[in-house]
Amino acid sequence: MFKAALEAIQRWSELHQKQQDNTSTTTREDQAYLPIVIKACYDVFDYPQGWLVDSTNIHQTSPDNETRQTEMSVLRHKYISMLACNLFRIFDLIKQEQETFRLITFLSDSRKQQLYTLFSKEALNSVLLLTEHAAERCLDRQQQQQTDDTTVNYFL
Repeated sequence: MFKAALEAIQRWSELHQKQQDNTSTTTREDQAYLPIVIKACYDVFDYPQGWLVDSTNIHQTSPDNETRQTEMSVLRHKYISMLACNLFRIFDLIKQEQETFRLITFLSDSRKQQLYTLFSKEALNSVLLLTEHAAERCLDRQQQQQTDDTTVNYFL
């Protein structure tokens, strides 16, 4: 599942780069592929009982089990935040503010796993910066719309 999400991100990156290199292309393959990327990432985030949660011998207190639980925790911390940060960067790159806000809401949902708690301080700072960019674009767009509305009303 995680591998599928990484492959989807890689494929989207290739399509996006190809589109950037060939500005005469009338179709946006990267935009068409974006829902596949989003679904693959959310499938990892929303995996039943949590991604990389080891349900075998959970209550066993052997040193091997404790080591395994520690390793699984490290993997969750590393890969969940990496996947989320990549998705936030994609949304920032293509100016998908609504998707940015949807993802931040999902990651912080108290009824779910509160996945943001898996992020390092650096990853959280990166997410906050990308969320700030999205909020600024929304505010700029709203301000531009109000200016346009005022101009139209002036001439009516």
